[in-house]
Order: sequence, then C-alpha cells, then structure tokens
Amino acid sequence: MIPKQLLIALVFTASLLFMTQTASAQFIAKFGFSTDAEGKEVKVVVDPGTKLIYCFATTPKPLPDMNFKFVWTHNDLAKQEKTKVFTQELSNQAGTIIASKYAPPGGLKDGTYEVDMFIDGNIRKHARLIVQKDRH
Repeated sequence: MIPKQLLIALVFTASLLFMTQTASAQFIAKFGFSTDAEGKEVKVVVDPGTKLIYCFATTPKPLPDMNFKFVWTHNDLAKQEKTKVFTQELSNQAGTIIASKYAPPGGLKDGTYEVDMFIDGNIRKHARLIVQKDRH
C-alpha cells in the first residue's frame, strides 16, 4: 500500500506537469505556412519554384523571453530522401507573430517540406507543406 503522503506528492507532481504542458501548448494559436510573414495567405500546397515561404506561429501575447527554433526538412518523394535544409533560431520576439523565412536558391523543389518548431528546446509544433505542379 502507498503511504498517503507519497500518494499526495505523486498527484501534486502529475498535476503540475500536466498544467505546465498545457500552458506550453497554449502559447501557439496558429501555425502553418504562408507567402507573407504575417500568415495572411496560408498555404498547404504551392508550386515548384516558389521563391519564398514562411513558416509562422501566432501567439496570444508577445513572448520575448522565449527562444524559438525552426528546423526545415525536404522530402524528395522521387528519391525517397529526407534532408535537413535550413535551421533558424529566433529570440527576443516582441510581436505576436513569429516567422521563419525560407528562400532556397532556385526556389522550392518538388516533394514536401516539414518544419518542426521548438520553444526553449522542446518541440511544440509540426507542419507539412506540399510542393507539386498541376494540383488542380
């Protein structure tokens, strides 16, 4: 049988961990890809050769004391290869929009791009962008 004090300590620790994880998840209101830094033109699919794309996150309030890291990978579906193509770290963000700008030489290639966003070293969000021609 578990002593009452130990049981109370375990419940308290589990509750504190849950509240911390829930609060961290609520930092990000919207997350995705856009052709503008403000996330006004949200994209899920773009054409090959697109010169510039942003991965953005919106927050309900500025988070100047947090560190953000965006890790971009490209999945070449024809070759079945996944390659890390870009990493960007941002801190001291005074606004409610945090955006990672990616402008590869020659534009985006066919396949998919994935971005993992970390806040203070912990992964918080993941998004996928499809790059293909003739999608209509």
